[in-house]
Amino acid sequence: MRLLWFALLTGCAAYQPGSFNDGQPFGGQRLTLGCIDLAIERRVDLTDAAVLDYQFGNRCTTPAPIDLASVVVVGRTRGGQERRLAPYDPDRQLQTLQLDGRRSGREAIAYPSKEWLAQLCVDAGSLVQATTPQWACVGEVMP
Repeated sequence: MRLLWFALLTGCAAYQPGSFNDGQPFGGQRLTLGCIDLAIERRVDLTDAAVLDYQFGNRCTTPAPIDLASVVVVGRTRGGQERRLAPYDPDRQLQTLQLDGRRSGREAIAYPSKEWLAQLCVDAGSLVQATTPQWACVGEVMP
């Protein structure tokens, strides 16, 4: 199972606040949380896991936290049951990172599940270590 990939853009072009674009438009549901412009998109599921793609840009000139280790993700079955999901991270690589000012990055993370999930909901506030939850939900993706 592919765990994740990370690409912190370090080229000459700085992230432009509110653009939701780092040379590639951010896909999915877009939110702004403090210094972070964030887009969350569901990818095609793996055989035994749902996959979320996170794209983020720091609209400020100072570093801001991105906490993929602690982000709260809930899956919902077609019947409406909720399941708290944990990322596939066998090597414990996920951690809180500081995203430099005016930089952007991207992560794709697998969330194992024994059952198919019709919807994934992310507390985007937990991703940026905010004290107030801010939920964003994305539905299934057909292959």
